[in-house]
Amino acid sequence: MAGNLGSGIDDVPDGRRADQVSTDTAYYRADVRDLNPGDAATRTLDPLDGKEYTYATTRLDVARGIAARHPDFSVYRVTLDEPIEEDPDAAQDGIGELFVRSPWGAVVDVVDENETRS
Repeated sequence: MAGNLGSGIDDVPDGRRADQVSTDTAYYRADVRDLNPGDAATRTLDPLDGKEYTYATTRLDVARGIAARHPDFSVYRVTLDEPIEEDPDAAQDGIGELFVRSPWGAVVDVVDENETRS
């Protein structure tokens, strides 16, 4: 696995693998409108491993930028189930610390609601 801290196979001092993301991090996601706290976040199939993941970002401005391009999306703060790992595509581009994925996620808070445009 590729990570943003060296080879991705070395242990970091607190015992986590270098390609795992801290659980103290806030995660944001642009997702379909009208989700409420406690609702499951959308999961997407990774065709390379055949598993579904909830993708998120550690940057609120990035989630807002994604939602701005999709009129049917809002921005949510989400919680992610373990294991939380860097998005492999983002890690290849050297920005894995900004984009993560998890087997499942849930909405914690609605940050920005995108109003229906007429």
